[in-house]
Amino acid sequence: MSPKSLLWLSISASLDLNRWEDRQNLSNSNPISVQESEAYFQNNSLTPYQQERFRYSMEQTASVSYIESVLDSKGSRNSRPISMRIAALKALDAKSSPDSLAALWEIYVRSRFRDLQEDPDLFERALRTIIKIESLHPNSNRPHIEKTLPQLVKAYVGSTQSESIAPYLQACYEQHRVECIRAFQSHRGSLLLSFLESPPVSISPLPLPQPPGQWEDEAPPQKSNVEIRTFSPSLTIPKSLVVGFLTLAFVFLSRRHRWQKYAAIGLGLTVFLWIEVFLEWIEHPTLAEQQPLFSFIDWKYEPYQFIRRDSDEWWVSEGGPARWQEVRASGETFTIATLGASSAHGSNLLQEETFSALLASRLQRENPSQSLQILNFGIGGTTSNGVLYSGKQALSMGADALIIYYGHNEVPQFHQLSTFEGTSYLSLRLLFSHIRLYEILHRFLPSSSSSSSQPIYLSRQRVQELAITNHR
Repeated sequence: MSPKSLLWLSISASLDLNRWEDRQNLSNSNPISVQESEAYFQNNSLTPYQQERFRYSMEQTASVSYIESVLDSKGSRNSRPISMRIAALKALDAKSSPDSLAALWEIYVRSRFRDLQEDPDLFERALRTIIKIESLHPNSNRPHIEKTLPQLVKAYVGSTQSESIAPYLQACYEQHRVECIRAFQSHRGSLLLSFLESPPVSISPLPLPQPPGQWEDEAPPQKSNVEIRTFSPSLTIPKSLVVGFLTLAFVFLSRRHRWQKYAAIGLGLTVFLWIEVFLEWIEHPTLAEQQPLFSFIDWKYEPYQFIRRDSDEWWVSEGGPARWQEVRASGETFTIATLGASSAHGSNLLQEETFSALLASRLQRENPSQSLQILNFGIGGTTSNGVLYSGKQALSMGADALIIYYGHNEVPQFHQLSTFEGTSYLSLRLLFSHIRLYEILHRFLPSSSSSSSQPIYLSRQRVQELAITNHR
């Protein structure tokens, strides 16, 4: 590498993309030699600031064919860091050349069907560039709709599906042009997935799919009257006054022979309450403070890998159910983590469009000299168990504050509570979950719950399968 390239790498290593002042200098900097820096990017050695400088330089100086080589649309999942492919997609969007359509369609199909990471910053970003090119160059997608797309479906989905959807894709493009491609987006009906799951009855005319939550010629569903039931513990742990009273009662009863059996019972209650008060005094957590009171899915999902870049340590996520992100493990950056399911994750939105990124941008503008980041710990399809687990992970990675935006996915869990209808299970669970001594005993007691309530451990592959429903 030339001395000039080594110089920009060493200087930019101290710059922080999370600091507004540093980020504003990107557009004013001179292009770098992307060819000399490519190997560093491929080895995941560039910081986020250096990656943006690389992307900016590609837009200014590189050809479409070179950017496609950086994208490596035919390469394996691990042939490039996801950050490198995203940088190439941004550069191709700036070029908006019809020559890049074949590579863009390949990235879209492979990411959509999980041959690559199923991350919106891959499939949604590629599709938006395809739509942009079609708007600028009408009919440029015709050969790709007729040949390229069916071939990709055959390669990554199956031969039967590719043969059956080819005429529908051609008819859709002939009748709707760019609107046909827009219908591939999830919020517009996921046309490709719709064709694969239930092909249209006829192709003349061929209607576009309805957006999610909408029904053709049908009024939106009315809100139904739902019975709201609340469960609260029937016992509250007494404070020192009650404990003191029971202690005096025990002393009094123990002096009378005929009441000694009651004194023995009082002794047990007194010891139990003294232990409970002591545990409260040392702030020992209850079970309810550490985990959901009930859960049918065990979301122990760890998307981050720990890597080193020179003297710095980084947490890196390769995308999928959790967003692609790169987080410096040390330094003076003030870190906020957002927790939740698909709404926090921003399923089908680009990273910069999620509310985490929008809030971070606003705070960074208001504090231009402060290094500040908001990490997106949302996981598509997760439950409160997953929110709790990812929250612990965020704190272990150095988060200074948490934002929780969640609630929707708990409904399916409540449906499964019908298993315990007519029993005192929930009341007892709520009661014991607020007793600190029970939390200690719970660690050693064997589990004897029924199979219907036993949590199911999810592998990384199973998490990805569940999360795909959030991208439809």
